Amino acid sequence: MPLFSVRSFGTEGEIDDSEWSKLYSATSQSFDLPKSGKIAVKVINHFGDEVLKVYPVWSGAKPK
Repeated sequence: MPLFSVRSFGTEGEIDDSEWSKLYSATSQSFDLPKSGKIAVKVINHFGDEVLKVYPVWSGAKPK
């Protein structure tokens, strides 16, 4: 089930509480390998400083 679903009649959505609670844990969540071969990781510290870094990811052989 997706974390956020958009209703067909508007831009409002409903957030699944069980999925939302996973974001507040220290356990990594699995995901499908993106077609781009990259993921973006954003970290916000307690001062409000934000850092966004893009990492290459692949399974097995390196991308071309």
